[in-house]
Amino acid sequence: MRGRQRRDQPLEPVNDMGLPKAVIPVLIGVLCTAPSVSHAAAQTPRNVGTTFFQAPELEKNKEIDQPPVPEPEKPADTLSADPCAATVQELDGIVTISLSDAARAGKSLVVSVDDFGDEPRLNYDARFDPAGKLKLEAPIFHQNSAIQWEGAGGKSCRQTARFEGFGRAFRAALVWYGPVVLAMHVVEPTGSIGAASHYVSPSRPNLTLDPSSYGSLREYGAPEANMHVQVYAVPSGQNPRDKSPVSFHIENVSRGNPAAPPYCGDNPLAHTVFYVIFQQDGQEPKLTRGSFSPLSCGFSWKDKERSFSRQSDMRM
Repeated sequence: MRGRQRRDQPLEPVNDMGLPKAVIPVLIGVLCTAPSVSHAAAQTPRNVGTTFFQAPELEKNKEIDQPPVPEPEKPADTLSADPCAATVQELDGIVTISLSDAARAGKSLVVSVDDFGDEPRLNYDARFDPAGKLKLEAPIFHQNSAIQWEGAGGKSCRQTARFEGFGRAFRAALVWYGPVVLAMHVVEPTGSIGAASHYVSPSRPNLTLDPSSYGSLREYGAPEANMHVQVYAVPSGQNPRDKSPVSFHIENVSRGNPAAPPYCGDNPLAHTVFYVIFQQDGQEPKLTRGSFSPLSCGFSWKDKERSFSRQSDMRM
């Protein structure tokens, strides 16, 4: 029968494991020649019907998951490409305008602050410093005042400044043009021109707000500029609100007493036009126009104050 050993054939010797002794050398040979596990794992799989995953080789010198290299930080002057970039800040009716343009270092710029129509034109002459910075301080008289200038590349620029304390303001401003020196003398209640108290002028501006006077006087615009502005202002907390009058007197300092050339006679400088702006308690500013008529050279007043141009009063 198949599968059954014939009795007449001798049985093969076996070992303790029950395997024929002839099989032992064959198994030993197989085990000795089989590759190690680590070596076999490194070989390309050849098993049929089994799927293996093999990671692709990385390209040489290729960076993976590296963050982008940031660009160098730009200087503050170049952060904005806006040709009209500017900072405008307002405090007590005074705006501070700051511009930065390295390409215009050392150059001049005209900045228009506030708008009264044709007269007066409040155009301030300003200049960029060697580093390309420009800073200008100027008064505003409307609750919302336009500020205009020429930006980079000739672009027309405009911002609006808001006068936060407009409703409490008590101010008067003198504006004039040309190479002439004028002065506004302010006489407060109980004061007089030249008095030790309650009198304010360019020679006694009271910038520290000494209690001897209610207000102070500040000048704006470069001395060599064509336009000049003097502003008298009373802080809200120092205004007595008692309806007492404050009077304003304009002096032609350049003409002198007696009248001296070139500010007398037929010289064009003998005739000077000026403007006074009155602003009070949230009302729209009131504008008046005045002038100094030509006088003969050598003419003099016995009383110097008679040469002053008296303006309208304001009541506190």
